[in-house]
Amino acid sequence: MNAFTRIAKRNQKNYLLDLARPYVQVQGTAKVTPDPDEEQACCFDLLGDVFTGPDDLKYGCIIVTPYRAEYIQPGAMVPDVWEK
Repeated sequence: MNAFTRIAKRNQKNYLLDLARPYVQVQGTAKVTPDPDEEQACCFDLLGDVFTGPDDLKYGCIIVTPYRAEYIQPGAMVPDVWEK
C-alpha cells in the first residue's frame, strides 16, 4: 500500500463519511504546469513518501482555474454557490 492509498483510506474513514462537516466543491479547468517554479511551490513534505522532489519525473503540479465553487455548512440544505 503506497502513501496515497493510506492517506485516502484515512481520509475516507475520518472525513468523507462525517456528514456533520462543511465541504467545498470546486469546478474548473486544469492543466499540468511546465513551470519549475510552480512545481516547487506545489511540492510539500508529505509527498516525500511518493516522490523524491519536484525534479522527480513522476511528479507534476496541476493548476486549477475555478469557474464554480460550492460551500455547504452542516445542516444546510442548499450550498452557497460562486460562479465566474
